Amino acid sequence: MDRTCFSLRAWLHALAMALVVAATLAPTVGAHARLARAEPAADAVVAAAPATVKLWFTEELKTEGTTAEVVDAQGQRVDRGDAKVELNDPDRKLVVVSLLPDLVHGTYTVRWTSVSAEDGDTERGEFQFHIGQRSAPPPAPAPAPAVHLHIEAPRDHAEVHGDSVEIVAHLEGGTLAEIGHLHVFVDGRYVMQADDERFTLRGLSGGEHTIKVELAGRDHFALKPAVEASVRVRVAGSVAAGAPPAAEHGHGTPAATEEHGHEASAPPRRLPRAGGAPLDAALLAGLGLAGAGLALRRVVRR
Repeated sequence: MDRTCFSLRAWLHALAMALVVAATLAPTVGAHARLARAEPAADAVVAAAPATVKLWFTEELKTEGTTAEVVDAQGQRVDRGDAKVELNDPDRKLVVVSLLPDLVHGTYTVRWTSVSAEDGDTERGEFQFHIGQRSAPPPAPAPAPAVHLHIEAPRDHAEVHGDSVEIVAHLEGGTLAEIGHLHVFVDGRYVMQADDERFTLRGLSGGEHTIKVELAGRDHFALKPAVEASVRVRVAGSVAAGAPPAAEHGHGTPAATEEHGHEASAPPRRLPRAGGAPLDAALLAGLGLAGAGLALRRVVRR
């Protein structure tokens, strides 16, 4: 019985010693010196720039490897590069770094690295504080104004005279002088370039036609996405069928195929008549004179 009690006491004593050792060693396993608090505090707003930033950690720190730095919103350092463990702190848990004078209002980021004096584990982190006020995010760029084009005259399905059709386009969100010019199409065929929002088409044949205007840049390429408008008209009186539309002088410029990449029609050039006389009569008169000269030479030789 005494021997059994002795064995039980020895076992309990050994268990108690093991628990004490485990309790002693447990805090040191995987220990990290984490940030406990700071001055200025994380996300704090201070009226004026502080002279220093102070960081308190959860464990004693090693002087080697423990550091801190402060940067502005552009990533430029604004500390003096003198971050150190405060040796006057009996716990050796305080890091102090000095700041440059006259810091402007804005947001500043503190980046720190701690090395635990207990096991040498390294921990890193960062936080921000604000001087004056929190920095507002940069404003988003204003979207470019939308450009719209429509045809004011003639109205859709209007009846017009093919010899002279006045087109009045209207551009919103910009000016034609700033952007470029208009490409004009009749029934899907490019016919001219217009440098003004008001121009005249001539020579439309009888029947129904679709007139489209398209906004193009100074490089003569249509804008993307396309900015265009169209109107459908009916021609009552007109010039001879099949004659190509033309622009009124001073309002529109027929565009060359090489410049715009569109097919454009030009009126056929007509040969002039010499002195106003028909070319066939002049030719017959010349042949007659040549024949008379040959006959005269034969008479002289005889």
